[in-house]
Amino acid sequence: MGIDERRIKLLQENLEVIRKIAGWTGQRMAEEIGVTRQTIGNLEKGRQRMSKTQYLALRSVLNFEIANSKNGELAKIIRVLVDEPAEDTEHDVKDGKGEQAFKQTAMSDLSSTTTAWADPKKIAAAAAATAAAAGSLGFMVPVVATATAKLLRSFK
Repeated sequence: MGIDERRIKLLQENLEVIRKIAGWTGQRMAEEIGVTRQTIGNLEKGRQRMSKTQYLALRSVLNFEIANSKNGELAKIIRVLVDEPAEDTEHDVKDGKGEQAFKQTAMSDLSSTTTAWADPKKIAAAAAATAAAAGSLGFMVPVVATATAKLLRSFK
């Protein structure tokens, strides 16, 4: 699988989390790229495969959102969940390393990113994003849940 296909797959797998970190509803995301809310729902649930055109449209509007609203958290989430795994997985396959090890590192990076935020709403959003991302990593759920609970308690 090439890096473009890998990034498309990763964006689709993490679309709901990314949309929520952006603070968008499914309807708003749909309007931003000119599709129906149902299309966004189908992409998020994996019932429809994301096209390269949809990927490019989403990345464009997300990049605009990051620049326009100075949403550094959204940029970090996209980097950790989409960009870096796609690049590193491509190298890991060539080097014979496992993708699972990289996902563990990415989840660790995501968890450490949330510790720097002081806004409880941002922490709650990051916790939801971390938990949703960890859901696809079965074995990481208890680790992430514990770290997230500790993080949330520290800001109460």
